[in-house]
Amino acid sequence: MNEQQLIGSIVALLGGLAWYHRRRLLEQTRKGRRLVEWCGFDRARWVFGALVAAIVVFGVLLVCEVIRPRGG
Repeated sequence: MNEQQLIGSIVALLGGLAWYHRRRLLEQTRKGRRLVEWCGFDRARWVFGALVAAIVVFGVLLVCEVIRPRGG
């Protein structure tokens, strides 16, 4: 496993953990409460879920080496 795959795995894992704890993150963090104030709770869950899904997909694409950051 190279460094890129390790980072992608960690990103995908943290995204999965954020999805699992989404209710707590929306209710008990300052930014989560602000998102709920702006959108309402149901829409905030949807927005947060879409953001977390994008993070997980990014991590998986890093692991599969579809995304290859330039190294110097």
